[in-house]
Amino acid sequence: MPDGPASVRSRLQLFAVLGVAGGGLTWLVLALFDRSVRPWLVIALVTCAALLTLVAVLAFERQPVQVVASRRDSDDGADPGSTRYTAELDILERRIDAAMSDPERFARVLTPLLADLAAQRLRSRRNLDLRSEPARQLLGEDLWRMTISSAPLPTGPTRPQLTEWIGRIEAI
Repeated sequence: MPDGPASVRSRLQLFAVLGVAGGGLTWLVLALFDRSVRPWLVIALVTCAALLTLVAVLAFERQPVQVVASRRDSDDGADPGSTRYTAELDILERRIDAAMSDPERFARVLTPLLADLAAQRLRSRRNLDLRSEPARQLLGEDLWRMTISSAPLPTGPTRPQLTEWIGRIEAI
């Protein structure tokens, strides 16, 4: 449903009609048990409740919701040629480039990402803990040490080395 003024107006009208109808029905039910019920009061109260509900619904549906999911698990059919996808790749590439030249930044930005990815892959595909000996064998000594250590590498990895590490994680 579009969110233009006509849409909001039609929703207000619908909730007002539902409020009056609900108020009338409530008055009829109450009138069966007690003859001193004022119909205009019941209709006004139910109409106000319906309109307040509409205002709450409109306020909450305008709140943006950010869903975080991996590209592989999403079914949104994200087009790799789309502007958003390209922008996200550009941001990631800049982060990688900046981290490659600074070992401390690599430890702060990319090491946790690689460690989480490796741990998730080991857990979901091999039922292994990242700190286990079989995980050490699968990842290789250098990648395994980097993922479990909190100390930054003495030098940042080269691009071929990072590519190799990512390949090892993907191969799990």
